[in-house]
Amino acid sequence: MAYQLPIPQESPTEMDWLIKLRTFISVAELSALVPGYFLGIATGRWFWLYLGLFLFNPALNAALLYGRRKKPDFFQESKDKLLSLSLMYDAGHLFILLALTGGWNNPFAPILPLFAAVGGLVLSGRMAMGYGCYLAV
Repeated sequence: MAYQLPIPQESPTEMDWLIKLRTFISVAELSALVPGYFLGIATGRWFWLYLGLFLFNPALNAALLYGRRKKPDFFQESKDKLLSLSLMYDAGHLFILLALTGGWNNPFAPILPLFAAVGGLVLSGRMAMGYGCYLAV
């Protein structure tokens, strides 16, 4: 008989998934800033701009986690709106980073349509339309 480790109960909601993904992205962005500084890519005022952009992700995560713990009813009622706003923030964050690093000449530019498609899958019909209009602009 095999021993099974107890697995803590997790809430597999879309917002939890986005928060975990944004946390992973924050760690990756901040760890990429160090070699960028030493290679001369992110120096001077660019360093502070990148650092501010990269630190806004954990701040947004902290605000969402705090709001979910303090007002779970509001969080559940407006889940689609919060999810849509969160995805719009993430898309805007990605657009700004691409603009700072070469725009459409950046080899990571094809991530945008992929991000849009995956993001649209977790939204309801009306919110998905609003999200699509935001991305089109």
